[in-house]
Amino acid sequence: MTYVNARLLTFGKVREIANVNDKEISVPSKIKCFELKKIIFQEILPAIQEMEKTCIIAVNQSYVYDEMEVLNLTDGCEIAVIPPISGG
Repeated sequence: MTYVNARLLTFGKVREIANVNDKEISVPSKIKCFELKKIIFQEILPAIQEMEKTCIIAVNQSYVYDEMEVLNLTDGCEIAVIPPISGG
């Protein structure tokens, strides 16, 4: 399995709870979205594990909605954890 280095970004409540703004991570280059979420929420940022079902993942500024979608990640890619957004 080939791994790539990616930049993990957090926002809003995720950033507050995890106390992480951005972090360099190593992840498989080919991975399903649900597997990536599992790595992020259970291994890399376990403090936000309870938020997994309400957060969306974005790769290179594009939302990934399909949990079964196979992501082809490259070195230097950007992975963002987006919490629920509320407006006012």
